[in-house]
Amino acid sequence: GTILLDLMTEEELYTILLHEFGHMAKSGQISQADISLNEKINTLRGLNNLSRKIIGALFSYPDVLFSREFYFYRITASQALEIIADETERKYGDPQLIVSSLAKINMYDLFSHELYNFDEPIYAPEKMRSDYSQSLISKFRKVLPERHDIWKNLLMNEIQPRSASHPIFRARMEAMGVSDFTVTLPDGSSDYRKECKIATAKADKQLFDRSNAEYDKIRKTEYLKHLDVIESWERK
Repeated sequence: GTILLDLMTEEELYTILLHEFGHMAKSGQISQADISLNEKINTLRGLNNLSRKIIGALFSYPDVLFSREFYFYRITASQALEIIADETERKYGDPQLIVSSLAKINMYDLFSHELYNFDEPIYAPEKMRSDYSQSLISKFRKVLPERHDIWKNLLMNEIQPRSASHPIFRARMEAMGVSDFTVTLPDGSSDYRKECKIATAKADKQLFDRSNAEYDKIRKTEYLKHLDVIESWERK
């Protein structure tokens, strides 16, 4: 979410919040009773050990049945719930801005999959970067002009996966009644942009403070191990 602050205009961010509030509307909610029951059955919170054992023995089989049915329900209902939230977003927002914000999110996802093609890999430095989010933002802004049309073509030709939790971008774009889009990134030094930069820097500091002690371990697992395999293969 922090990275989106830099990529979205204030108006585009507003449309994203409209969508999320659409999920909170009564028409777009999964029954809270179902969620609570599923959580209680699976965790048995607030009970002593004896009660856990007794209730566990009584409800183990029904628990498995309920959890399976609830899991299937969540999967099959997820796209419908996204459509309901999109309808709320369209009712109160600008469809062109909605599509623009969705395009940015999807293009950033594509960028994330291609990340190792751009400059230095994230875990290449021996010491953890203190500006992780800001470095990603900088890379995305740098490569967007040359990758924009390629990413746009991918989005416009995507096939809906059978197991997707969300409608694909093209379907959501058509539902908004929008026929085309171009992704441009906000710039300038307005008070809003300044607040976004402050938030991004704060998030980077929190990430660094939380993860720096584990960086060597993560770097070895996520980067050095794979690098060694590649270099061994290249030496052959």
